[in-house]
Amino acid sequence: GTGPYGYDCSGLTYTAWASAGVNITRTSRSQYSRVLKISYDEMRPGDLIFYGTDPNNGSSIYHVAM
Repeated sequence: GTGPYGYDCSGLTYTAWASAGVNITRTSRSQYSRVLKISYDEMRPGDLIFYGTDPNNGSSIYHVAM
């Protein structure tokens, strides 16, 4: 969901970035496929963290967090 009464993980990241004027895609897998992959040392507030069973396979993504 994308609120206002409830959010799923990708709905929350989608809405948070939209409030900052940035348009990202709606699902965790599509968000994963469109972002620049960086190291943990390069991360900054607002960056997305993806959870999956295989980091080399975007179709294994099942969760996104900020």
